[in-house]
Amino acid sequence: MTPDGRGAAPTRPAPVFDLLSRFSPAASGTKRMRGVIYFMCFQACMVADGMVVHYLGARISVDQITFVRGIATVALVAVLTRRASLAVFRTRQFPLHLIRGLLTLVSLWGIFYAVAHLPLADAAAINYSRALFMTLCGVVWFGEMVNLRRWSATAASLVGALVIIGPTFSHWNPIYLIALGGAAMNAVAVTATKYLGQRDGPLTVLAYLAVVSLAFSLSAVERGWPWDELPALLVLGVSGAPGLMFSQLAVRDTDMSLLAPYDYLRLPLVMLLGFWFFSEVPTVITFCAAALILASGALLWAQETRHVS
Repeated sequence: MTPDGRGAAPTRPAPVFDLLSRFSPAASGTKRMRGVIYFMCFQACMVADGMVVHYLGARISVDQITFVRGIATVALVAVLTRRASLAVFRTRQFPLHLIRGLLTLVSLWGIFYAVAHLPLADAAAINYSRALFMTLCGVVWFGEMVNLRRWSATAASLVGALVIIGPTFSHWNPIYLIALGGAAMNAVAVTATKYLGQRDGPLTVLAYLAVVSLAFSLSAVERGWPWDELPALLVLGVSGAPGLMFSQLAVRDTDMSLLAPYDYLRLPLVMLLGFWFFSEVPTVITFCAAALILASGALLWAQETRHVS
């Protein structure tokens, strides 16, 4: 029981996840800038996740993706908690954990459904509205004060993303609303994660997400699995589970508005991997747009570290 009576003390993350604190700015030593590093690690994991999903294509369904992630996350929580595996579920926020897990699942289903039924560029462009929703959620839920430099970095990154993706939106389709709803719900789920992380430890939040993912993805058991692509399935789990953990740690001590511009970092990473693995050479315009995204994030990092008290 914590001194304020809100329940069990937060589960302390395993030391392996605190090693990244060495890479935060030494002069400031702030948790929020360390959160940016965690968020960039999360983006890297999601890039690997997305590459596998794109590679497998129609051979794997959305519920199979969430099922693999759930199994991998349960394994990760079991390893990190060791003998205290059941104690990690101790919480007074069970209804919110359930809602948060369902929001995450429904948002993923909406995002993947849109990717399957809309032009890829259009679906991706709508998905990147999540950064704006994250900023708004931070303002409404946590009363964050969003200064001009954060709004500017978010806007510049969004412009760069739209230039790279080049969405057409040529024909109206109701599925556009599903894509927009998926992005909005995902931002709300991230916000709920931040709220829960202030009351329960990151392993507790992660454990409940894993259980909810498995419980509502059991239909995947009856589907045909691409067992000939077992290495790809393993990568899907190995990248997905740590990615969720990095996401928990990122939002725990960092403003949503500070993290939002870095949500676009996946695009330059995807460009690099596309060139490396598939010999896809980006255009000059794409390079310039990627440079804009990276520059806005780097400038925001420099400004935030300079203004840390």
